[in-house]
Amino acid sequence: AVALNSVGVREDIAEMWHRVLWGIHAWFCILFFALLPWRFFSHIVYAPLAWSLRSKRPISALRPVLSPLPSTPSLIRTGTGATTDAQEESDFHLGATAWSEFSWLDLLQVDACTTCGRCNQVCPANAAGKPLQPREVILGIREAMNQSSETLEKWISDEMIWSCTTCGACNSVCPVGIEVYDKIIDLRRGKVEEGVPHPKTWERFESLEEVSNPFQRPADSRMNWAAGLSVPVLQEGETCELLYWIGCAGSFDPDGQRVSRAMIRILNHLGIDFRILGKRECCNGDPARRMGEEGLFQVSAQNTLQLLQQHGVKRVLTHCPHCFNVFKNEYPQLAPIEFEVQHHSQFLAECIQSGRLALPVAIDTKITFHDPCYLGRGNGDTVSPRQVLEAIPQLKIIEMERHGCQSSCCGAGGGSLWLDVKGDARIENQRTQEGAQTGAQFIVTGCPFCKSMFQAGRSSFENELLETADLAELVAKALGIAER
Repeated sequence: AVALNSVGVREDIAEMWHRVLWGIHAWFCILFFALLPWRFFSHIVYAPLAWSLRSKRPISALRPVLSPLPSTPSLIRTGTGATTDAQEESDFHLGATAWSEFSWLDLLQVDACTTCGRCNQVCPANAAGKPLQPREVILGIREAMNQSSETLEKWISDEMIWSCTTCGACNSVCPVGIEVYDKIIDLRRGKVEEGVPHPKTWERFESLEEVSNPFQRPADSRMNWAAGLSVPVLQEGETCELLYWIGCAGSFDPDGQRVSRAMIRILNHLGIDFRILGKRECCNGDPARRMGEEGLFQVSAQNTLQLLQQHGVKRVLTHCPHCFNVFKNEYPQLAPIEFEVQHHSQFLAECIQSGRLALPVAIDTKITFHDPCYLGRGNGDTVSPRQVLEAIPQLKIIEMERHGCQSSCCGAGGGSLWLDVKGDARIENQRTQEGAQTGAQFIVTGCPFCKSMFQAGRSSFENELLETADLAELVAKALGIAER
């Protein structure tokens, strides 16, 4: 009104324009609400719904699957049904080869995508030039749905879904709560059901079935890492208060074996009554599940649960965040568990805070800590590892730019350690260089897979000043009991 008066518009003319503009505005409002169900405006409605219905599970925990599958792993390829948690419909199918096989909540989330691209910005595979862009997976499902296409290959290539490291960064930054990670695993399950997964998965599945580990190592060599150590092995008929779960990486990977040996020395130093399963330990199924073989995962999980229940295990201690996550978050999907699960960083922090563990030997060096995806972002614990490191005299911690729940991935998760989809760069090299830029002498982590990847990354650019270590190795050193 002030503007119209200032240019000399008469009152009767202004009143006419008021009615015209009011009417145009009213019609635009009606048109806007009429267009809400259509694609351009739909996310305004779908986004709040998707956010309110998002899962409350930890980021690294996959959604549950309907009832245990048949005990024969190969039956997974027959198309058995699956379900989601309490907020998700029970008509969800195990694996997806078409858009119609996703749950209604998945499709709601697909419609809710605002195409902001935040998931692409934090994806380590995308940063390394691999074929994966998480947003394009979601938009590919949407496009297939819009065109009523029963095939997804036109929009989502095999290389895209096998590039994922399952770090969960895409889920954590999505402003509308889209679970990209779960959808990629469903697509992998679909490929396994069709019998056309990534070629390198078959040898890992066969290794898990035949020798109970994905490293293709003989089952009777599972205890070779313990040579020269006093290691109490759980015997038949014996009960166990604290079971130290070594895991496949801790048993067969050289970098992981050093973590296992360091933890055994620490436990013996503390005089703690514990046991390990020895040669009876087998893979808990995590690699199979992340690579899409749900049946093999459930068989492995059921065997492990029976073994733990048989010995009345009260607490499981593991140095592997992947084992920690599957025990804590995914085994309860299959059966109630009666044991507590602790990552070794949590256990060591607890011992330090209680005064049971004192670290007398100073380590005068600079380190940077890499938060494992399945511990930090995945399960929300970024404090325990730092509490342990801060208790070591004279140790100086320099944080990388991306740390804590925003930490980048080492590149090994989701089976990527074995699948190794090519890109313009290697994820582990990028993250190792990020650590080296801090000026630290050590990249320290709390995961054997991360440690192994950083060792490879360190070798790639020949930085002789940079070393890799697990926090358990530093604790052993601060106790004066480290291996020489």
